[in-house]
Amino acid sequence: MIQALDGGYIIPRLEILRLYIEQDLEAKVLVQQKKFSQAKSQEKKARFEEEIWEEVLKQMKDITQKPQNPQPKEHQSKDIGKE
Repeated sequence: MIQALDGGYIIPRLEILRLYIEQDLEAKVLVQQKKFSQAKSQEKKARFEEEIWEEVLKQMKDITQKPQNPQPKEHQSKDIGKE
């Protein structure tokens, strides 16, 4: 976190995104774990366990393959005060 001029803190966007992804992924895993614990047969448990890992790997793959800056902004090199 970065301390702001007013004494508060600014949370960078990347940190907010990281926290959101962690919470979303954690919620999905918890749902699958609940299904897993309620499953009666070993076959169903194995299938739910596989689904949990597939979801985790999919989320991680999506995170790493998204472009960081899809549309780069053009830098303006005008001097301040000159027109």
